[in-house]
Amino acid sequence: MLFRDLCEAWQAFGKPALETMAMLYPVEFVRMVASLMPREPEATIAPVTVMERLSNAQLDALIAELQSGLDPATDEDAQKIQ
Repeated sequence: MLFRDLCEAWQAFGKPALETMAMLYPVEFVRMVASLMPREPEATIAPVTVMERLSNAQLDALIAELQSGLDPATDEDAQKIQ
């Protein structure tokens, strides 16, 4: 019940409250925003891990698939190189 009420109050007054706080109390607003940020950013290595798990054949197939989707006639960077 508390969270439902909180959600309803946020939907009704959240954005106006933030705008008012930012205009009238900018220092407190920045502190509040900073308090919501993680102190230590989390680093993820998922994309690297996924690539490391692919076999050479899978990597070759992925490269070929990506290359087949390129159309040099419409790719601005490719036109600049040519």
